[in-house]
Parts: sequence; structure tokens; C-alpha cells
Amino acid sequence: MKKPLSKPFFSIVIPTYNRARDLKRTITAILQQNFHDFEVIVSDNNSKDETKRVMSEFTDLRIRYFRNKRNLGWIPNLQRAINHSIGTYVLLHGDDDFMLNSDFLKRLHKKLQLEPAGFVRVNYLSYSDDQNILFDFHNRLFVTKIISKILTADQIFEIVDAVDPFFITGIVIRGDILRSIPLMQSEYAPWLPSLYQAIKNANGFVWSDYEFVATWSKNYEYPRYYLANGKYQFEQYFEEIKKHVSETYYRGFLDKRLRILIREFPAAKYFTSNSNFYHYAIHLLDLDPAFRYSFVYWFWFIFSILTPRRILHILREKMVEVRKDDTIPNLSKIYRRIDLLNTLVHDTS
Repeated sequence: MKKPLSKPFFSIVIPTYNRARDLKRTITAILQQNFHDFEVIVSDNNSKDETKRVMSEFTDLRIRYFRNKRNLGWIPNLQRAINHSIGTYVLLHGDDDFMLNSDFLKRLHKKLQLEPAGFVRVNYLSYSDDQNILFDFHNRLFVTKIISKILTADQIFEIVDAVDPFFITGIVIRGDILRSIPLMQSEYAPWLPSLYQAIKNANGFVWSDYEFVATWSKNYEYPRYYLANGKYQFEQYFEEIKKHVSETYYRGFLDKRLRILIREFPAAKYFTSNSNFYHYAIHLLDLDPAFRYSFVYWFWFIFSILTPRRILHILREKMVEVRKDDTIPNLSKIYRRIDLLNTLVHDTS
């Protein structure tokens, strides 16, 4: 572990576990930035692969590496990384994603100097690296430019819900706010309490240019598709919102989110098992018994139960192919950037 330098403008926080090669690409891309006032905090959740060796190859004093003696779970690991940060702003960063443009931090710094904000949501592209396909997974939801003059919690959460608060990479929160409010135990946006306070107290904005690539190819375990103590592992996300908003807003919000969960039933089956999926799907009826009479619910339930995993895998690949977007600006440049980073990582492995 290296001692921190003087307080940087950005703390780039990366929780990691068993993704040595991806992490190497991630950090390589960060170190190519032409803005230098940042630190990188890597919290290793007791990885069993080559993560420790990979991190030893980086000698840049702005990188601080911490390795847990045991696996804490990803949320405590993220919390530990945040606690080590000292930057004015904390930029959360997934360990298998990477920055696209070498001048991104410089441009974001300039923007925040001119328009200080509590929260920034940075846009990203998704990439299936086994299929070599780029796409915009969230269907260009990043339409709100400025988050300001918001009067009610309902309005705040309406905007939060519209800018993909769940995906870690590209969430930027003022450091003093993020470090003062503990993460909640939710597989969905454990930083939500900080995010809410950041917008409420200091406004924010959406950075709509594509600045990150998020990889999609690997089939990891997804805790959000499992129950814990009979509840979804993201249920606290719902409970946190319920504490702040009106009853009318919450009913509409919950209905929308549960309908999204129903459409994700095939993924829950694909990444787990029939037995687990059954309990996962039935619990949704505990949250809203009205779905017992929903044709859509039972269609996706039966489809997921009966469809073999190999077929779901084929459908998943087809879904990615359909999402391929050749209209993405500077597409050839982005592919060259991906190829270059992959080559750099491969050549130095």
C-alpha cells in the first residue's frame, strides 16, 4: 500500500475480485489520461487469481492497492475503498470497464470547476467482447442535462431512476457526501442514500457523451438473482425510496420496477437454477399480490421455467446482436481504442 499524496480532485474507486486481466486494462486506460490530479483506490476482495501480481506491476504513486484478508462481499469491499479515498469527487469504476477518451477527466474537471455539483452521471457504452459488438444498453435514457431547482423527493427519484443509478461505472459523487453516508445493503445502487443527498443539497448533471465501455461477455454469479432471508438482495433499494417519496409515486415506481423484474425472469433462470428461480419469481407476488392475475407474469414465469439454459444462452447472444448499433458516433475510433487496450494488456501479461 502506498501513502496518499496531497488531496486529489478525483478519487477513482475500483472494488475488484478475480478479474486480473480486466483490471489491468481498466488501470492502463486510467493512466493514459492527460489530466493528472487523481488517485486510484483498488480494493481487492481476496482474489484467488493474479490480481495481486498485476497490481504489483503498476508503480504509479497515485495508485493505492488494498487487499482484504478474506472476502467481505462486494458492498463492504466498495465501502472500504470509499473510506480510503480522499478526493474532492469520488468516481466509482467497475473493474472490467474502461475509459474511452484520454481527455475525459480533464474535461470533467473543467466542467465541475465551472459548475460545482453533488452528483454526475457519466454515460457509457456496453460491449460484448466475445461477440465484438458495441451497443447502448439503456436506450439513450441520458436525456436530462442539468439536475437543479428540484423541489420534491418525487422529482429527485424520477430523475435518478431515468439515468441508470444501478451501474457502478460513471457514478460521480462529491467525496464529503459519499464518505459521510454509509452504503446500504442492496445489490441495486448501494450508494443511493448518498446520491439522493448529493442531488438534494448540491444538484447535479448528466454527462451524456460516451466516456466508458462496460464489458458484457462473462457469465459471473449475480447475487441479485438470489434471495437472502426470504427477500431480494436489492429490496432495501425499494425501502429507501419509500422513506422519502409520496405514496402515489411509490406505487407507480414499484409497479414499474416489478414489471422490469418480470421481463428479467429468463436472466434469473439463466444465471441460477430452476429451483432458485422459482423462489425468486414467487417472491415478487409477496411485494404485489396483484401480479397473481397478470398474464405477463405467468408468461415469463412459464417461459423461463421450461426453456433450457442453452436456449437462453442463444437468445441472450441474439439479443446482443439485435442491439448492435452502427450509428454510434466515432464507432471505428472506439473499436480501435478497444483493440489497442487489449493489445497492450496482452503484450504485458
